[in-house]
Amino acid sequence: TSQQHSAIAISSLPTPVLLLVTRLHQPSRIGVTTTNVSSASSVRALRFFAHVAAFHPRSLEPHVVSENARTGTTTNVPVDHPDYTRESVDPKHLHVLDIDGREIFFDRRKVPPPPCISLADPVEQVWQEWECSRILKINGFGIPVSAWAKIYQKKYGIQSKAWGRIRNQWGKWAFIAKERERLGSDDTFWEKFSENGTHLKYEKISNLLQKEREQSAEKHAADATKFFGGDFQREDTSGVFMYRNSKKGVSVMKTKSDIARKWLQLLEWDVDVAARWAAMQAAAENEHEEPETHTGMQVSAPEPDVPMDLS
Repeated sequence: TSQQHSAIAISSLPTPVLLLVTRLHQPSRIGVTTTNVSSASSVRALRFFAHVAAFHPRSLEPHVVSENARTGTTTNVPVDHPDYTRESVDPKHLHVLDIDGREIFFDRRKVPPPPCISLADPVEQVWQEWECSRILKINGFGIPVSAWAKIYQKKYGIQSKAWGRIRNQWGKWAFIAKERERLGSDDTFWEKFSENGTHLKYEKISNLLQKEREQSAEKHAADATKFFGGDFQREDTSGVFMYRNSKKGVSVMKTKSDIARKWLQLLEWDVDVAARWAAMQAAAENEHEEPETHTGMQVSAPEPDVPMDLS
């Protein structure tokens, strides 16, 4: 019967949902319990709350964050019990992720859409959920937000339209989480992102980080242009500034962010380029040194900016 079905549905709902329903429907009038439903309005209310619970589980379920997530030391993959075994999945539909050495497997056809969530308040949620999360669960595994790109990017062919919906928001989370990791602690993060003792809001932090990235990209792109004399097809570029265009064939990168990213990568693995660039910087500093004053003191050029990771 509809009452029996409703009773089953009620008993499976999270406790916070039951409390909400109980408050809305006084027991003395309707008699709502976890085993009985006595009115059509109660059934409609329960269906509504069940929908809310399914769509926004974070608002109704207690959130569990491990100590590893709080400290940002390592990625943790919470798991209850896998819904199915690896052997039961058709190999052509099997998707395997490696997250910090832990192998996670699931059926590509059973991956849900990415949850519609906000991590804006409090901002600490961003780096906590980035490392350890139950917001998205696949085959019983809690997937850290940092790994969502390994599931939903178009190249993986899973929920092909999903990445377009979450890419910008995921990118903002990524930059905030990486900045928190770079700074080393919550206190250091909030020292940077506070005004008059008040923590900045999520959007303000995102905007400041975007401005930093733009400034950094402009500087490093200018450095690369100076080093290669504006010729990004030179042999000593190792071709890092070239990309394949489906319409034009091989093309040279144009955007400052792309040039800066490839330039920093080149400095990391090409020892010769890195040494030559260091020599150019040293020579430039010597040229700009001020002449000695009558006191015998010498004013040197400021230290070069520390490169920012744009990956």
